[in-house]
Amino acid sequence: PSEKGFAVYETNGKMNIWKTYAGPETDKDTCRLRTWRVHSLLSPSTSTSYNVHTKIPLFYKPDKKITLNEIMDIYRDRFEGTEFSIDANGKGSYRPINTETSQSIHLTQIYKDLPANMCLLNWMTWSNSEFTTWVPFSNLESSFADAYLSRANLSSW
Repeated sequence: PSEKGFAVYETNGKMNIWKTYAGPETDKDTCRLRTWRVHSLLSPSTSTSYNVHTKIPLFYKPDKKITLNEIMDIYRDRFEGTEFSIDANGKGSYRPINTETSQSIHLTQIYKDLPANMCLLNWMTWSNSEFTTWVPFSNLESSFADAYLSRANLSSW
């Protein structure tokens, strides 16, 4: 970023990674509100009320161990229970974590106690997570049932 001229530096001379890579429109409510929401769900003890100018930490420790189902629920989130609720404010008011335009979502679960060739379980959806189920696929699989393949994509397998 320094060589290409888009690095943003703080007064102490250190590069501000957020402003450098997020660009000049870092104070918009597109992704920042979504980032705040996940922080408020996973670490409510360190989360504050939302303010577009509040810097949300990139790394933080969740208040408790997070389950796979909780992560799946986060992908379904539409700011329910907050002043930003899509159901209360109307579609298009804010961009929720769960967007209607998601074509697929992928989660990878890693089992540390298994050999590398069988330690991954990939959970996938074929649309937004609100109206579909998560389907598990092991990294041992080399093909998929026809029901999971688009006829247009069969030749690529």
